Amino acid sequence: PNMACFKDFVHKILRQNCTTQFTNLDAEKEQTLKKAAVYILEDIRTFPFDMPKYSSCQTAGEIKQMVPESLLCLLEGIIKTKSSEKKVVNRRILSVAHAILSSARPKSFVSPLLLLISLYIHQNFASKELISLLSSLSFTENYTELRRLHQAILEADETAYDF
Repeated sequence: PNMACFKDFVHKILRQNCTTQFTNLDAEKEQTLKKAAVYILEDIRTFPFDMPKYSSCQTAGEIKQMVPESLLCLLEGIIKTKSSEKKVVNRRILSVAHAILSSARPKSFVSPLLLLISLYIHQNFASKELISLLSSLSFTENYTELRRLHQAILEADETAYDF
């Protein structure tokens, strides 16, 4: 009748050990992600954007050249699809990359992709409010930038802005 049982004690030790292991793994993951974010942000901030006038990007390749390699590598690892079409995946990667670039460098980077989305919304829906809302979410360029584009097109002698 006098038996010592360590069942509760053993469970407590095992629970503490497992919790500590998972906490250490989570902390290690978090540190790795923070380091990756620092490296990618450094690449974004040091990437040269020479934009004296609006870019007339005609292909996805030209738009892809505006994105740092580290950001592309990250997004290619994250964005996957069941679609077998590589174009769909690339389009998604580039749109997210340009939204990130626009958020990270709001004053020095004007995304031709986001500007075209703004232009499309303006021409088809004539909604300044929708453009402003999407711009606040970094899905389009802001309405002021769209007005600058319109002004540049009106002032340009050549038709270099084929949309």
